[in-house]
Amino acid sequence: MRGLTRIAPVVAALMVVFASGAHAQGTGVSMMFEQSMRTAGMGGAGVAVPWGVTSTWGNPATLGYARGWGWEETRTQLVPGLADDIWIRNQRMTVGLGGVGVSWSGQPGGVGGQKLDYGDDGSFETVRSWGIGVSAATLADRLGKRSPERSLARYGDVAFGENFKDCTIVFLPNDPHDSRARAKNHDWGVLARVSPSAFLRHGREGVWAADVAFGHSVINAGDEHFVYEGADDQGWPPSRIRRTGVAAMGSLAQPTAMHMVFEHFPILSALGPLLRLTVSYDHEEIVTGADYEVDRSGQELSLLGVVDLRHGHVEDLEGEVVGDTRGIGFCLPLGKIAAFRWDYAEVPQARDSGLPNVTRRSWSMWVNPAEIIRRGGK
Repeated sequence: MRGLTRIAPVVAALMVVFASGAHAQGTGVSMMFEQSMRTAGMGGAGVAVPWGVTSTWGNPATLGYARGWGWEETRTQLVPGLADDIWIRNQRMTVGLGGVGVSWSGQPGGVGGQKLDYGDDGSFETVRSWGIGVSAATLADRLGKRSPERSLARYGDVAFGENFKDCTIVFLPNDPHDSRARAKNHDWGVLARVSPSAFLRHGREGVWAADVAFGHSVINAGDEHFVYEGADDQGWPPSRIRRTGVAAMGSLAQPTAMHMVFEHFPILSALGPLLRLTVSYDHEEIVTGADYEVDRSGQELSLLGVVDLRHGHVEDLEGEVVGDTRGIGFCLPLGKIAAFRWDYAEVPQARDSGLPNVTRRSWSMWVNPAEIIRRGGK
């Protein structure tokens, strides 16, 4: 246990200053960090947001909205101003078709993964995970071969998802007194969405659209504890996070003239609505020995699905993290075949700590094999 004692101050500092709600009692810090840069820029409020780039970490149910094949990578220096060599990296692959989505991040097959690197002493945490999500309405439409005009998903949906993960913690691996622990856990989530605009128009397309959604998830829902080698206790649990959120989306369609022009250029045919505004609110309850709560809110304004501007607010009184977040995203769509994204987020550290904001970046790509096959058959 000597290695654990030596590294503990670094771990404690990391948990206190980073705006993740992962402070105080929980272990397995690497399982606490939001991996969606979109959600991070929106104050971390993404449990009920099924539109656009979703947070599969915050709510596995959003995997039900995955389409085609996707790959995402993030890399973040977690505590700038305190420790320059603490980084977290994440690689995730998703595949979705007909209302069923699957993600790989380290298992099975070693594709992707997540690593929290504590720096020069070689200490680290790794998380290998895989998840599955199902959109009930989309799956029913697929199985029933419903046309867009008769689609159930146009009116609303219920989605479910679960994520299974295996976390390993290694402190001071080059020291004969290193400390190691390993534990498996899982997350689950549900999401319900209703489109008032579809009911008002009886499913027909229109100039404007509006959706509302409710989401709930539990991060680290299992009971397994981390037991360090040589320890005499029963082990340390990770922080369990219960998240409940609501969100709303309103959009304005492209003007007819603009839409007609874009349709003549295949590379522009997949552009989104002229404007889309998303607002969200999440309430978190973190349970590990003692309870505390975190409130998060966010907004995103998207132009044609190409440029996204984000703002949010996080209020974590227990962790002394109270402040605004911001973010921006750029998407380069290649028709309905593929797209490339770059996203940036800036989140606060503990107030009065004197530390700068944490800046986070990710890049991702998406490919639609079904569209490639369809075009190849013409």
